[in-house]
Amino acid sequence: MRREGHANQPRAATIHHVPPAATAYRLANPLLSLGALVRRFPSAAEATRTTPLPTTTRAPSNLFDIAELCIPNSALAGGNYLLLAICCGYNPSTSQLRPQPSIRKMLARNVVRQDLQPREIRWHLMGQRPAIAWLTGLSGAGKSTIANIADRTLTETGHNTMVLDGDNLRLGLNRDLGFTAEDRVENIRRAAETARLMAEAGLVVIVSLISPFRAERAAARAIAGDIPFLEVFINTPLSVCESRDPKGLYDRARAGKIPNFTGISAPYECPDNPDLVIETRNITVEQSSSALIAKLTQISRPSI
Repeated sequence: MRREGHANQPRAATIHHVPPAATAYRLANPLLSLGALVRRFPSAAEATRTTPLPTTTRAPSNLFDIAELCIPNSALAGGNYLLLAICCGYNPSTSQLRPQPSIRKMLARNVVRQDLQPREIRWHLMGQRPAIAWLTGLSGAGKSTIANIADRTLTETGHNTMVLDGDNLRLGLNRDLGFTAEDRVENIRRAAETARLMAEAGLVVIVSLISPFRAERAAARAIAGDIPFLEVFINTPLSVCESRDPKGLYDRARAGKIPNFTGISAPYECPDNPDLVIETRNITVEQSSSALIAKLTQISRPSI
C-alpha cells in the first residue's frame, strides 16, 4: 500500500475526536464489526472527516501502520482509518493495539522460530534445572503468600527464581485485559508464555494466578512444553477465603459491585488431578509452603 504521493489519498483521522463511548464499547466487544460500531455510534464516523493530506505528508504513522497490517487495501476507501483501527483493537486513548484473534493469526503467518544458543548452556552455568509451579485457587486462598515464601526460601538456598503474580501482571503486561472469560484465557496465555521464556533462561518460575478454568490451566501446561510443570492447587474453601478478604473484595462482589468475580459471580473449576495440593487451614504459611519448596528443590537439581 502506498502511503503518500497520491492526489486522492484517503483522508487522515483525528484521534481525540473519537467518542470515548464508542472506543470503550469496541474494546469491550472485540468481535464487533465496523458496521455494527457505526450503527451504534453514528457520531464516530465524524472522526474520520478531515482535509485531504498534502502529497508530501501522511496520516499519523500509528494509524497507517495499524490499517496496513490489519485491513485489506480494498477496505481503506473513504478515509475510515481510525474506525478501521478501532475495529482491529486500537485504543486511541492509550495508542495501544490489541488485534482480534483472526488478525493475530494473520499477522503471525510469516513468523518463523529462530535457532538460538542451546538453553542447556545457561542451565549448566546457573547450576540448576528450570521448572514452572502454577499456583491456582480462589482469591484469598493464599497463593501469593505461599509463592512469596517459596521464592524467598529457594533464593536463600542458592536457587534462581521468579514469581509471576496475577495482580502484578495486570498492572503491566496484562493491564489491557478485563475479567471476562475471553480476557481470563488471554491473561493465562500471556502468563504461561512469559513463564516459559523465564524457564528457558533457567529460572524456577512460580506463577500465582486464580486461573479458574481447567482448560486454560491445561493450555498453560501445553505451553510449558518439556519444562517441568507443576499444577499446585491451593485448597482453601470459599468460606475461609471470604473470612480473610483483606481488601473487602468478596463483600463488594456479593453486593454486585464487582462483576465476574471468581467464586461468586463467575465459576472456579477445581483441578481434577493436580500435581500438588496445599492446605492452608489451621497451619502456618511456612507449613503450607514446605511441600512446594521441597518439590521445586528436587526438580531443579542439576542432572549429573
